[in-house]
Amino acid sequence: MKKIFLMLLFLIGLSCQVFTQTPAKDFAGSWHGTLDAGGQKLRLVVTVTKSEAGAYAGKLDSVDQGATIPIDTITVNGDALRLEIKSPAIVFEGTLNKERMELTGTFTQGDQKFPLTLKRGEQSAVSQTPAQGLEGSWLGTLEAGGQKLRLVVTVTKSEAGAYAGKLDSVDQGATIPIDTITVNGDAVRLEIKSPAIVFEGTLNKERTELTGTFTQGDQPFPLSFKRSEQPAVTPTPKPKPDYSAPADAPYIAEEVLVKTPAGHTLAGTLTLPKSASRTKPVSAIVTVTGSGPQDRDENIGLPGFRPFRQIADSLGRRGIAVLRMDDRGTGASGGTFKGSTSADFAEDVRAGLAYLRTRPEIRADRLAVLGHSEGAIIAPMVAEKEPTLRAIVLLAGIAQPGRTALHFQLKNGIERNTKLTPEMRASQIAEIDKRIDAMMAADPWMKFFLTYDPAPTMRRVKTPVLILTGSRDQQAVPEEVALIEAAFKEGGNNDVTARVLPDLNHLFVPDTDGFPGNYSKLPAPVMMHSDVVGMITDWLAQRLR
Repeated sequence: MKKIFLMLLFLIGLSCQVFTQTPAKDFAGSWHGTLDAGGQKLRLVVTVTKSEAGAYAGKLDSVDQGATIPIDTITVNGDALRLEIKSPAIVFEGTLNKERMELTGTFTQGDQKFPLTLKRGEQSAVSQTPAQGLEGSWLGTLEAGGQKLRLVVTVTKSEAGAYAGKLDSVDQGATIPIDTITVNGDAVRLEIKSPAIVFEGTLNKERTELTGTFTQGDQPFPLSFKRSEQPAVTPTPKPKPDYSAPADAPYIAEEVLVKTPAGHTLAGTLTLPKSASRTKPVSAIVTVTGSGPQDRDENIGLPGFRPFRQIADSLGRRGIAVLRMDDRGTGASGGTFKGSTSADFAEDVRAGLAYLRTRPEIRADRLAVLGHSEGAIIAPMVAEKEPTLRAIVLLAGIAQPGRTALHFQLKNGIERNTKLTPEMRASQIAEIDKRIDAMMAADPWMKFFLTYDPAPTMRRVKTPVLILTGSRDQQAVPEEVALIEAAFKEGGNNDVTARVLPDLNHLFVPDTDGFPGNYSKLPAPVMMHSDVVGMITDWLAQRLR
């Protein structure tokens, strides 16, 4: 029933003039009524004008929805009146009383019929000020695991009635375009596909507050926005990242640009041992980030968490070069992130390897790839096409299609949400598959990730492989390690090292729980455990000699 009339929100245009049959006296003016559709009451105003030639034109205002739609056809035949709107399919047919003060009839949308009475208003236009729309600036503070983030949602509305907007995280200095804005009566839904963010809320009657739930990935948080009459808060610009080498480092950190066959350029940092030269070239690796747009350090906003910088420093001190790059469309890299898939990112990694082969200080026959999370899915894809690689490292990877991991993550988040009643929890769990299907239909990256099976690729790779996952990983569960190991060995790979590391989470950080919703509660600085960094370094040093 909610669909009745709510489609008016998306339709705004110019009124159309139409000719009538037997014009009725004094029909021009404003007519007011309340449509009771399935318990929802909507105040309506029909405004009619009449030209000197006797042609009627009109519009329909939904006061509570802040929507206006032109009436395509107005036909008056004696006391009988017919108003027609072609899109959405709305028809009102009624009868005027003798005094021409009331119009009683039936409002039909689609196959739904509702009684409706319109009374003539003394004003010649809308008697009530239509409700304010969603456009404007909305300010709120997100409390996520003890961390407070000021958010600003800025919404604009086109002449055609389409909404567009952006989300600013003031404290993080980040701006993200909103992909979809849906307004359905008082209900508002904002969706950002990458990263996966959804806000669903309800406007108050005054259209000054928007209260609802902010969900990122599988983590829901309550959030309220208030309309601001002031200009939107300008996010504090992020300081330029420092990718320089430490003062005591036996290597240099060189800013590089990597051209890709797709045409975009990736920005990166090459940490190069000072001893490297044309006559004494060194081995090197390329790092691959996890899901979502990330910079070359895989900085996800947790204080101190820059795992690829840690790994590059450790390898650099052992005489191994590291190329780490900003994801396409992220940081200083060109290209477009949105819509790109894991297979596309694999080609970016291959471009990085091609770049390393052009450097005289690098041994082209001593290259490796290290990937974390989604990067651990991408690394075998690269290795299959680059059989001369000497090693790959898979950190917190999976061997099954991503749908399995996502289903677990969503179910885990629902089960741990203490604000849900048992009935609400059961209902949300039952809807997980539908939710995943909707996510897959809306995002090419998600469709690829959820349907791609990594195991067949792993079976075709003979490159030496190191497989590590934390025992408290609740994103890529530790049970995946045995599946990954088996896939490589089934294909005849004779150099497979697999470990489940105790008391570490998906980030390889010590954690008593491992639930992603509690990452923000981890004590600062949040850093990859030094034993893990050392294990990676030792294993790679042996394979890259």
